[in-house]
Amino acid sequence: MGGRRDGQDGRDRGTAPPKTKTAMLNRLKSHPAPRFAVVGGLIFGIDITALKVGHDLLDLTLPLATAAAFGLAFLVNFALSRQWVFASSDDSRIHRQIVRFVLLAAANFVSTLLIVLGLAHLGVYYLIAKTIAVAVNACANFILYRRWVFA
Repeated sequence: MGGRRDGQDGRDRGTAPPKTKTAMLNRLKSHPAPRFAVVGGLIFGIDITALKVGHDLLDLTLPLATAAAFGLAFLVNFALSRQWVFASSDDSRIHRQIVRFVLLAAANFVSTLLIVLGLAHLGVYYLIAKTIAVAVNACANFILYRRWVFA
């Protein structure tokens, strides 16, 4: 007898056929979620670095450093999300996309500021607080970018 047989019909349930694995890999490659994660990681790095530089090296107040870092990350995020993550190159929609992106960014900004300042007030290190804010906002952003901003 051959490999392990798990199903009642006697078919091998241990591995998926290569065709299925290839199809799944191709689907994953074409899905925006992995690109969103890559861009998110890059944007997070830009945001955290700019926040650290602004607050620790330039001695900006925490609210000002948070706002400046957010603004820089916003610009890079829009460009990469529009062109690469969601591949929305239809120039006739750019005005609507910018307006929606700005509205969502404003909500993210308020959320980020409240979370960072609130947690920092409670004694949480501000970069940890920023990380928590990013995680909270990222989940909603993927859905809203895909279904509303770049739809």
